[in-house]
Amino acid sequence: MANDIRDALAGSRLASTRLEIEITESALLPDTRATRECLEAIGDLGARVSLDDFGSGYSSLSYLHRFPLHKIKIDRTFLQEIDGNTRSLTLLRGVARLSTELGMTVAVEGVETDAQLALIAAEPSIDEVQGFLFGPPMPNREICALLNASSRKADTAVDAYLTVATAG
Repeated sequence: MANDIRDALAGSRLASTRLEIEITESALLPDTRATRECLEAIGDLGARVSLDDFGSGYSSLSYLHRFPLHKIKIDRTFLQEIDGNTRSLTLLRGVARLSTELGMTVAVEGVETDAQLALIAAEPSIDEVQGFLFGPPMPNREICALLNASSRKADTAVDAYLTVATAG
């Protein structure tokens, strides 16, 4: 797998530090030396390895200990009752703090409300969030169109500012 990634990076000329490989817990279930060596080889290339959907299924804290992970993405199930369930919030905070102390970036998936975002934003151990509050998943072509439209709006705003600034 690492050789495939190396080849893809060379072919695309993408800097390895810009690549993040997301794996699910099921990929880690066979806790073998080969699994660890593969993840280490990916890390040696400079790419980052993220554990997706942590907290769903067969989550084990031993994954955080045994595998060379750079990021943990906490599953949306921790958020579903976060507004009225202190237990969910306590678990989310605990996993986030532990992951941070182990040197990992922490992302929370499934943010759908401003109230959820406010609770998460108050937690210094959480680095990133994603969810429908910010937008739905999109195909590549739609993301490119969105970024291009944003870029054009920014260019227009800069042009308008420069026009006003130079006229005054």
